[in-house]
Formats: sequence, structure tokens, C-alpha cells
Amino acid sequence: MAVVKGSPHQRLRVVAYNPATDFIRNTFLILLLAAALVGAYFAGSWHVSTKLSEVENQKEVIEKDLTEKTSKVDVLTQRVAVLEEGSKLDKQASDAVRQSVKEYRDRIAELEKEVTFYKNIMAPGGPNTGLHIQKIELSSTPEAERFKFKIVLTQLEKNQSYLNGQAAVNIIGQLDGKKTIYSLRELSEDYKDLGIKFRFRYFQNILGEIKLPTGFKPEEVQVILQTTGKQPVRVEKAFTWVMGESVNNVGQ
Repeated sequence: MAVVKGSPHQRLRVVAYNPATDFIRNTFLILLLAAALVGAYFAGSWHVSTKLSEVENQKEVIEKDLTEKTSKVDVLTQRVAVLEEGSKLDKQASDAVRQSVKEYRDRIAELEKEVTFYKNIMAPGGPNTGLHIQKIELSSTPEAERFKFKIVLTQLEKNQSYLNGQAAVNIIGQLDGKKTIYSLRELSEDYKDLGIKFRFRYFQNILGEIKLPTGFKPEEVQVILQTTGKQPVRVEKAFTWVMGESVNNVGQ
């Protein structure tokens, strides 16, 4: 015979409804959410304030350097005037005086170029704005096949933000009569990665030394810049291998 079992009885619990408790709980949740929003706001404000402080500090350094170099130009110009006036009075002016005049003039020309460089960065004008490979400087060392290099990157924009990206540098030339290309990391102990990271608002220098292979005759230095972000930019330029300053793009 089949046995019919009834459904088990479920126990119910009666809880008293207390509006005051719900009000307190809801108020606490609202206050907690408000506190979180306020905390996030102040954290974001602190981050922005820190970035603005970094930018202002870099700007102050550039302006101070600009003021110092402008002052040096004035001082050297006065010295040249004094020496030239002295040479007029004394026709037997020594070679040392004439050499001093030449050195002062060379230094004035160099400082004036640097002043123009800083002015163009701080207040860029003309159509050539954006990311630039401003110049390359190559200099020899006591070791025949070792050279120092300096690559200057600039950003010419009125409302400048930080640029982030990587730079690739290649040295192009001839080895045993064949065109040969070396990456910077193959010739320099200063850089081990294929790309050199950069981050700057006004300008950044890439410095180091390279040692050329025996028999290699350098002809060009190729620099490729690639920025990151929503609108990536690629800049590529080749410079003739010469000792001293190669090319100056600022203001052109």
C-alpha cells in the first residue's frame, strides 16, 4: 500500500518592522558613498597638483638657464668691446689678445644660439610645431674609434603636454665596401634595448658613447621617434656624420 506523506510545515519568523533602523542604515550607506567620492576627488586633485608642480619646476629651470646665458652674452660682449678698444690704442696688440677676442666671439655666438633655442621652446612660432629632432652633436675621444654623441629632442607647441615614446638610433656607413647598418645598442655600452624611452615636455637630451668597428666608415646617423598615446606620431631624420653640431631645427 502506498504511503501518502504530507508536505513538511515551514516555520515562519515574524520580524518587527522598524523604520528608524532602515533610516539609519540608509543614511550610513549614503555617508559612506559620499566619503568615497570625496576621497577620490582629493586623490585626483593631488595627482593633478603634483603634475603641475613638475611642469612649473621644469619651466623655472629653463627660464633660469635662459637668464644666465643672456647675462653671459652681455658680459662677453662688453669684454670684446674693451679688448678691441685696447687694440686700437696699441697697434702692437699681442696674439694672445686677438685670440681672446676670437674665443669670446665664438662663445657669444654659441650662447646666442642657446638663447634662441630656449626662447623658441618657451614661445614657439612658425609652422614647424610638434615633435622635432633638434640637433645631433658628435665629438671625438682620445680613442680613435670611440665617439661621444648628443641627440636633442624638442617639442614646439604653445600648449605643451608631456610626450612619451621611444627613439631608435642607427649608424649607417660602409664596411669592406658594403653598406652596413648598426643599431645604437650594438655600438654603445650605454644602451641595451632596441628603443630608448623618452618623456619630456620641452626638450630631452640623449647622451652616450659609441665604439665603431675597425674598418667601418660612418656616413649617416638615422634617428626615428615614435610616440605613444591616442594620436601616435612618428618622426624620422638622417644626419650626415660630421664632428660638432649637425643640424638645428628649432625655429625653422
